[in-house]
Amino acid sequence: MLPRDHSSHHKAWAAQNGIALILVLWVLTLLTMIALEFSYAMRTELTLTRNLLDETKVYYLARAGLNKTVIELIKYNRMRLYRRGIPVVNEDRKGAGIEDEDKGHWGWIKTQEPYEVPWEDGKAWVQVRDEDGKININRARQAELVKLVTNSGVTGTERDIIVDSILDWRDTNNAHRLNGAEEDYYQALSPPYDCKDGQFDTIEELLFVRGVTPGVFYGSDYYRRKRVEKGEEEDAYKGLAHLITIYSSSDKINLNTAPQEVLETITGMTPELAQLIMAYRREKEFIHLTEVSDLVGERNYSLMAQQISVDPPTVYSLESTGQLDNSPVQRTIRSVIRLNPFAQNPVNYLYWKDSVWAG
Repeated sequence: MLPRDHSSHHKAWAAQNGIALILVLWVLTLLTMIALEFSYAMRTELTLTRNLLDETKVYYLARAGLNKTVIELIKYNRMRLYRRGIPVVNEDRKGAGIEDEDKGHWGWIKTQEPYEVPWEDGKAWVQVRDEDGKININRARQAELVKLVTNSGVTGTERDIIVDSILDWRDTNNAHRLNGAEEDYYQALSPPYDCKDGQFDTIEELLFVRGVTPGVFYGSDYYRRKRVEKGEEEDAYKGLAHLITIYSSSDKINLNTAPQEVLETITGMTPELAQLIMAYRREKEFIHLTEVSDLVGERNYSLMAQQISVDPPTVYSLESTGQLDNSPVQRTIRSVIRLNPFAQNPVNYLYWKDSVWAG
């Protein structure tokens, strides 16, 4: 009898075990990849869910900040009317709140700077601007537009193109001014679009007008980050967006709230007089036009009298940005309201836009 070949059996067994081990390792590798992919998908899903939750929270923080500010504006306007001897419906005739104003309770309305509205797990930053302290882009005359665009930092031919193109955009004919643009210009763009030949419906519509770039409209500071990313040079534009409106209740400029760039568009107004007015109103607001006459002199006042007002504002733009304490997510709401303190429902919303970029 021949002896058994134990070595060949051992080799076959070892080969089978090796193949099985390789298969097991492949299966483990595949399962590990599936587990990692599942884990990554879950983390992504969790991040998206958390961001969605944060976006919802900051939206309502922004909305709550805006609503609280509207309530404060109603109180503030009623207080100001009371100080001028004008009775207001459903308001305490004792004038409660005047002391609060003297202590700076409503200082953020006067300065028109952003102020913080704190909440439990976050905050809202709200900025309020008086629309009567701006230039109405639908009614401004050429001379006012020239001064305004110049004061925003745009000069020379670039300024002339913007001014003439604004006038061409809102007029009803198809004849363009020397430096303006009409249908033929806009139809030659890519993509083409129509010249409005009508009034502006929003101030953002100005971005469609020839010569008005985002930098010109929003200002250098607003777009500095985007320009740096693109390698573009810095400019000195102050921006037009915060200087113009379509909602003002009057053609007159409110001296209590207008920024210097707007004040200097008034006939007879010099930079020195504009600074004098701004210094005066930092201490107290103008209540009567005689105070303006006493401050600037009768001759200067006679030149500007038909263009100025010191009446309490009734139309405000509000921009509210919600922010959580432990999240970089932000949401911004922009609204324009008209106040009627004599009505049972004192607020009329003229404009509302969610998800404004908070730059």
